[in-house]
Amino acid sequence: MSLVRKIDAANNAVQHDKVWNYDHLIPIKRLSKMVVGIVGFGRIGQAFAKRVEAFGCRILVSVRHEVPALVKEKFSYVNFVSLDDLLKGSDVVSLHCALNSDNRKFINADAFSKMKKGSYLINVSRGGLVDEEALASALKEQKLAGAGLDVLVKEPLTDDCPLIGAPNLIITPHIAWYSEEASSDKKRMCAEEVVRGALGQKVLNPVNHL
Repeated sequence: MSLVRKIDAANNAVQHDKVWNYDHLIPIKRLSKMVVGIVGFGRIGQAFAKRVEAFGCRILVSVRHEVPALVKEKFSYVNFVSLDDLLKGSDVVSLHCALNSDNRKFINADAFSKMKKGSYLINVSRGGLVDEEALASALKEQKLAGAGLDVLVKEPLTDDCPLIGAPNLIITPHIAWYSEEASSDKKRMCAEEVVRGALGQKVLNPVNHL
């Protein structure tokens, strides 16, 4: 929201530069006219889709594995497409997938070349999914209108990060998950899992399935 509506840039202009107009922020697109691409469609990707749908956005989803019929039925307003079609057709690309050896830096220069000029990238998954040097170039060359990152390849931010100084970039310190309620839930769920294990019951969120 901050990127697409340019809230951060507008706030900086008003408070720091004393500029009270929006000419320098144009263009700003209407959310309901935007296409949002979601890469990965697990629990978080699905929750994100519900919120985006409420704004009236058209939603594209790309996944590596077959989506259960019940999920497709529940999310009938979602269009499942290939990754290439998602990159080419989306105004906003949001990453919601795990990091593994097959997809490390898969959002790279080739991926950016397929994205619409003036589109946005959001990554709240894992920093290693994105080639940061390629992203910095895409922002500086104005191929992308902006990027919002909650994760980086190296955390915390290091002095040699290629993204330092890139324009229209918002970076938050791996905080997208956090709320007071989420923090409390995490502690409660961990304690409940320990109790289940101690009682010989089936745990709900095992680290491995051995």
